[in-house]
Amino acid sequence: MDVEQFIHQTLRKIVSGVEAAQESMKRQRATICPPLRNYSKETSYSALNDQPVQVVEFDIAVTVTEGTNNKTGGALTVAAVVGVGHSRQKEQQNQTVSRVKFSVPVMLPMSEEMPKSKPMTGTAVVMAG
Repeated sequence: MDVEQFIHQTLRKIVSGVEAAQESMKRQRATICPPLRNYSKETSYSALNDQPVQVVEFDIAVTVTEGTNNKTGGALTVAAVVGVGHSRQKEQQNQTVSRVKFSVPVMLPMSEEMPKSKPMTGTAVVMAG
């Protein structure tokens, strides 16, 4: 797999994963990749409602496997820590492991219950000058 194919497939899978998360999180009132008013790793806020936005950082190992039975130019998968399963098919394979880092801003759902404010008591002092 050449660099162009690797970048194309990696970005396509990241975008596809973000789209799937956006769709499934709608029911839970979370927003994946909301429009941001400002962006920094310390503090980010939604441009929609000034709600704080968390930045979820990913640092994953991606394996590209090319072999004699692979006709697509290489399979791109997240590297597994433990391999499960067994194949009796003989094949020559080349594997390349690369790290991919990216982050996704997430606006978590806010509680629907707002605390009731207590009525203010006491005396107000106004000073004229």
